[in-house]
Amino acid sequence: MIDFDFAWNTTLMFIIITAIGAVSWSIFIARHWRRPYTYKIVVFIMMMMIAMLNELYDYAPWFDIFDAHSIWHGSTIPLGFLFWSFVYDDVQFERRLYEEKHKIE
Repeated sequence: MIDFDFAWNTTLMFIIITAIGAVSWSIFIARHWRRPYTYKIVVFIMMMMIAMLNELYDYAPWFDIFDAHSIWHGSTIPLGFLFWSFVYDDVQFERRLYEEKHKIE
């Protein structure tokens, strides 16, 4: 049977997925940095990377209640709203561009 180190695999996958995501979003930001809502994805990326540290570095529970994994899950709740706000703004912006280009009223 294959020896499978779960902690090593989790850490490696987080690093790889984070790197791919950061590069992809950096390309988007570089191409669309003048849009007024682009700051939202910048904040999202930074906060997500900080939140991921709770998943990577396990530590003793705070007040015997909140461990690193629960803080990770709790921190993703507001990040979901921030990401959705960015997506909504981007869709509205792209729709306006499309309507102006095709003269749709």
